[in-house]
Amino acid sequence: MLLKNSALAALVNIVELHQLILNELSLADLRAYGLSCKTIMKDVDEYIERAYNIERLLMNFLPQEHIGDFRMVQGAIGMIIGGSSALQFFSRRYYDDSDLDLYVCAFFGSCAARMLERMGCRPVVPGGVVNMPRTHGQTSNSPHFSRRYRSSGIAKVVNWVSPTGRAIQQIMTSVPVVDVILGYHSTAVMNFISASRAYSLYGRETLTKGLSLYTRRDRAKLRAARAKYECRGWQSVFLRANDVFPAETRGVGDKKTWQVALRPMLAGGGHDERMRQTAWALKYTADGKPYICLR
Repeated sequence: MLLKNSALAALVNIVELHQLILNELSLADLRAYGLSCKTIMKDVDEYIERAYNIERLLMNFLPQEHIGDFRMVQGAIGMIIGGSSALQFFSRRYYDDSDLDLYVCAFFGSCAARMLERMGCRPVVPGGVVNMPRTHGQTSNSPHFSRRYRSSGIAKVVNWVSPTGRAIQQIMTSVPVVDVILGYHSTAVMNFISASRAYSLYGRETLTKGLSLYTRRDRAKLRAARAKYECRGWQSVFLRANDVFPAETRGVGDKKTWQVALRPMLAGGGHDERMRQTAWALKYTADGKPYICLR
């Protein structure tokens, strides 16, 4: 009996040790490790399904019973999750103070607003919470809309409080949603989650090397964002770094894009296919400053 208990304890220790090893590997390293043998591949596949769990992310903001409906509407209107939530999904590190940033074409803004309201979210304005007007996203004069992002392809922003007390930003775009992601300040935040897949456009650089290349020139305005991501462990890069960030043309879903298929799988309504047609070029000025150019 003692021998059996010792063998069981040893097996448990091995399983726990293996779990600790998997916890330390990036998505790319996990997949490389899974190629070592069929048994390891099975373990890795099961681990990826557990670790990259969209429900775990969304349960921070929405009641579990609404998550299926949220994802179905997300797929129907082509809405994506971006910002720090998408980065946390890939890094498998979650922060209590983070928002859920939802990017949706302005045409579908009222549809997304109705969904959030139906799920118990409340729109907010500076100074308090207000009732959502019946026009939802259709009235540009509504007090809870912001136009401060218009120059970056963002037409309006609605701030919400979720049923769990967390902040949700509904960001309505005047350009394709992925174009807005590519226009953000640095490569560390060029990640997004559709209804069917999660994409990290600079996964190796961000999640393996811990680097973030700043592709916007207005550094003074980006101090807060830079400080936040440096505090969370990312090293900022401001000038040409060809060995890590070569000047090149890329596309969403190319061989350098990190991707995770979400479970359960949902039809994306053709939106993922259109997103995969997005291409961009990383370029450098004569003095070595990086910038993104949409193709």
